[in-house]
Amino acid sequence: MFMYAIRVGLLVVVFAFFPIVFANADLITVDGDLTDANWSGAGVITGSDPQGDALDDHYDMKSTSNLWDPVAMRSFFNAEMWDTLAPDESGNFIDLMINADDNQGTGTSWHDAQGVEFYFFYDLSSGTTWGTNYGFYEWNSGTTSWDPLPESTNAVARGTYGVEWGVDGYQLGLPDNFEWAVHFDNNVAAVDDYVLEQRGRAPEPATLVLFALGLGGLYLKRRRSS
Repeated sequence: MFMYAIRVGLLVVVFAFFPIVFANADLITVDGDLTDANWSGAGVITGSDPQGDALDDHYDMKSTSNLWDPVAMRSFFNAEMWDTLAPDESGNFIDLMINADDNQGTGTSWHDAQGVEFYFFYDLSSGTTWGTNYGFYEWNSGTTSWDPLPESTNAVARGTYGVEWGVDGYQLGLPDNFEWAVHFDNNVAAVDDYVLEQRGRAPEPATLVLFALGLGGLYLKRRRSS
């Protein structure tokens, strides 16, 4: 019985860390191409831009999407525009803001989004405003400032009609539910565009452990009945 318990324990560890081992098998390739097949597959949470009355479609978002990848343990986001993103307009940028704990009373207010803990900045212009075309940041309530996050665990890319992001799930704390927003700014306030209070889902760590325990139990049952 003791040996069975050890085997099951080892299996739980293997299954619990299985997503990390195969973390490179992402459902979405973050390259700015919004035609990835998985963007129209199961598990995608889509939303339409409520501000479809923008004066110029060039500055208006068409839709947003979020997809949780349970194998890579990453959350993917995109924002699609009605018109093409011009590459040479100075001052253009787009932001992804995440309220990771789904509590608007924590974090900070950023570009009309409330309770923001994570902020992903991308400069769409040919020039740069923060030294690079992108940046990943976490809100530090103690210093009321943004702390940079590692680039190696996050990704962002622009395409012809929009932007894609890939965010490390462990970095976000793997909330069961979270809120996110996108802000597009062309450096002229009259045609800024916001998509607020988008919903996202990701399993909590406890859920993953229960899943691993279940698989281990099935293994033990099959071993005993064989």
